[in-house]
Amino acid sequence: MDKPLDFELDKDGNVARKRCRRPSCREMFPVEEFPRDRRNKDGYGSICRFCRTKDMRKWRKGHLARIEKNREAVIKEHGEEYFEKQKREWEESRPWRRWSIRTRERLYSSGLDVSKITRAEIEGIGSAAEVCGICNQRLDWTDSTAAKKGPDTPILDLPYSDTVVESERVWVICRGCYTAKGGRTLQEYVAYCMGISDRFSEWLHGISTPEDD
Repeated sequence: MDKPLDFELDKDGNVARKRCRRPSCREMFPVEEFPRDRRNKDGYGSICRFCRTKDMRKWRKGHLARIEKNREAVIKEHGEEYFEKQKREWEESRPWRRWSIRTRERLYSSGLDVSKITRAEIEGIGSAAEVCGICNQRLDWTDSTAAKKGPDTPILDLPYSDTVVESERVWVICRGCYTAKGGRTLQEYVAYCMGISDRFSEWLHGISTPEDD
């Protein structure tokens, strides 16, 4: 059996996609999903961002005391107000970036193939979305990375229920519509909504009541 290639070249001969060298991963991703590393010939690291994110989270869990000590040092030097202001300004200035990182992790953890879409592409899609693609409600980007999300929180959705995530086949909708749509394709969801509309059309026009059905 042939060994799978560890990289793919574009038409100009440059590395376009490469395989993560972490044994537990070994997935093929666009090179943009690897951190920059001048020591490597292609200019990118060998471990993908997904694995590095997992490493960072693991490191943070094991060094909570150290992190808290550094936080206290900053507060002692500049004050609690300065620390909270810096944290708030950083979060508010980069809502799409943080959203794109968590969105791609969510899709990957769900078993979807995200090798054909980069984090930067997801960020671009998010930054261009002001309203929900279904209900036209304005999206609340300040709530996009909060632990407790509201109905107008933006979510990247696959309207055709693809298993491969591609930039041309995704859109951003609100959490309310995402929950209502469930696992349906857009076509199935529209048919579902039309069925409800037909069932209650007379009631909406005051001709009958739901109990009459």
